[in-house]
Amino acid sequence: MKIAVIGQAAFGKDVLNALVNNEENVVAVLCPPDIPGRSVDPTKSAALEHQIEVFQYKRMRDKDAITEFLSLNIDLCVMAFVTDIVPDEILEAPSSGTIQYHPS
Repeated sequence: MKIAVIGQAAFGKDVLNALVNNEENVVAVLCPPDIPGRSVDPTKSAALEHQIEVFQYKRMRDKDAITEFLSLNIDLCVMAFVTDIVPDEILEAPSSGTIQYHPS
């Protein structure tokens, strides 16, 4: 099963690491773009450590973000600490659906 994680910050990193440690097939991480003068997002850092491809978009509603996500043919999308509006085209694309994971 091909999994994509959309997330950021420490929470997104923890969710990504849990999936990887469980030997799930995470093939992509989508997170906000780097901000000059700030540390690299922990979710991005974890993805790079695990050699997982990272995609960074300012807005998930951008045509490029949607097109690239659809081209991945993801089976399951896991969202962890997402502060952007994710369009239906992305939410409905994975064959097994999308999970919104919230820490509360």
